[in-house]
Amino acid sequence: MLEQLIEDGVSKTGIVGGNIYNVIALNMPTIADSTTYYLGSKAIIPITSALGMKSYILAAGTITKATIEWDAITAGTTEDISIYIRLNNTTDYLIATIGNTNAQKIFSNTALNIPVVVSDFFEIKIVTPAWVTNPVNIFLGGQVYVS
Repeated sequence: MLEQLIEDGVSKTGIVGGNIYNVIALNMPTIADSTTYYLGSKAIIPITSALGMKSYILAAGTITKATIEWDAITAGTTEDISIYIRLNNTTDYLIATIGNTNAQKIFSNTALNIPVVVSDFFEIKIVTPAWVTNPVNIFLGGQVYVS
């Protein structure tokens, strides 16, 4: 069946056309209060300055979906964490804000409408709160979809 989907131009995810950009980070053993982090397609620990984790757009289209998964060994307390797509280091688009004690958090938005052209770039921007108890050993990864 998978072979037939591929022959028909449908990816194994069931998405026709478009590009999926994967974002990933190495384990963050610690995370600071009230800090902004950036991640992208480089498999390194997220950094605190913009422009170091660029993912370049390869074909014009529209960013319509994004999902970032947050997995922590120790969850931390319930303060809000916000994750954004930062386009060309100028404009932030909220993916989601979550505040709970779950060790796994899924930041997802399937209603994005962000036009992009070839050579635009994005980074995933994470804004942390001032936690009572900070999460520990965080693993991050996800996808951004351009149709």
